[in-house]
Amino acid sequence: WSDWRQVIDRRPGFDAKQWAPGVVYGQEGGVGDGQPVLIDDNAILMGFTVIESKIPDGDNTERSKEHYCSVRYAQARWKTMGEDLEWTFSDSIRVPFPEAAGGACETALARLTRNRWINTMRCQGDEACKIYSRRMTTISIDDGMTWSRPMPLAYEDGSTVWTPASVHRFFVFSKTGQTYLLANILPGPVYHQTPRYPLCIAEFDTERGVVLKDTVQVIQDRPADAPVDRRYTNFGCFEDRKTGELVLTMPEHPLHKNYDEMTESADYTGDCIIYRIRL
Repeated sequence: WSDWRQVIDRRPGFDAKQWAPGVVYGQEGGVGDGQPVLIDDNAILMGFTVIESKIPDGDNTERSKEHYCSVRYAQARWKTMGEDLEWTFSDSIRVPFPEAAGGACETALARLTRNRWINTMRCQGDEACKIYSRRMTTISIDDGMTWSRPMPLAYEDGSTVWTPASVHRFFVFSKTGQTYLLANILPGPVYHQTPRYPLCIAEFDTERGVVLKDTVQVIQDRPADAPVDRRYTNFGCFEDRKTGELVLTMPEHPLHKNYDEMTESADYTGDCIIYRIRL
């Protein structure tokens, strides 16, 4: 493997200290926590969460005081195979108060029809302010450089897809080209990061950018004897090239105790379950 290289926007004015728009080392922090998706054979598009140094005016929730997050997307293009990637960042995507408490983070990305892209972001709720947790979406028509106003992730009838503040992923099945959503889909709204069950799969309509409600199926719900804090989240996923199955790698945690009951290091360990799903 080559040596590590810092991610720095390729345009003039950016360097090792200010490596992306609005991100200065020692003031803000960023993490590439999104799904890298191919734009073409020579470039990828990837989401970043940025922890801001300032809280926007009017947002005084306890969640925002802990940290306020925004999102950037970046194109990474190979100059020639084997050489450095050239990075170009978008401007920031912010979900303002009171649509979210603490901004947005943990992106997921899917290609829509007619070269459009949809970005979804985890948004934390706040019970005191009556803000529900959910995924907010934006649309890009220029390969991730500019994005539309954030809107709630929705079903085809316009109703909100309710989720806790947790990650989700898109998956494109190579055999059919169908896009699927993998998420903790709930029957109603919650204010926090739990429950993170059930884990569900649903077909995603790439023409309209919506979840098809009647296709939602449960992959894993909480067993009756499991701790109420059990989480089916933070999974990996890929397509088995030989069998064509969707493969999930899932940490089953906590295994025996709720978080406030844990006292020993062994309490924090769990198993990794492999799911194989025929689509």
